[in-house]
Amino acid sequence: MNYEHFLEIYKNGPEATHKVLSTFEGSNAKLKKKLIEKEARIKELENTFLKCSEVNGGELHEHSSSRNLSGKIYISSQWLEQALKLPGKTIIVALKIWQESANALGMEEIPLTKNFLNQINASKPTIDEALKNLEAAGLIEFSSCRMYVRIAN
Repeated sequence: MNYEHFLEIYKNGPEATHKVLSTFEGSNAKLKKKLIEKEARIKELENTFLKCSEVNGGELHEHSSSRNLSGKIYISSQWLEQALKLPGKTIIVALKIWQESANALGMEEIPLTKNFLNQINASKPTIDEALKNLEAAGLIEFSSCRMYVRIAN
């Protein structure tokens, strides 16, 4: 709305002006509500991400010793950046693999147990697609017949 348009409304009296301002307030309130919802969703995603891992300034740690004494998981920033570019829930599966890798100290292969798959909270086809995406990107080695995954170095 430009200035001339607003003056036309103003000339029509207080009711017309009040109606326009009320419309603006209503629109503003809806936009504010959407913004708050989006900010809450971003916070939720950030918290989920932080629960799964922490990025350590680009330092690459072997996946078999990727948990330090404080319990933090360190992921190569290059590996993480590449995983973030992959579609769908691939990043969730990737972070869960790193978490399991840190929990399985010294094990090069991470078993894809039923418990592991249930914790991802996604359908089997979605998880399979994510594993294929990670393997195609060279981030993991995946054996579907043995149901094991290995983080590629």
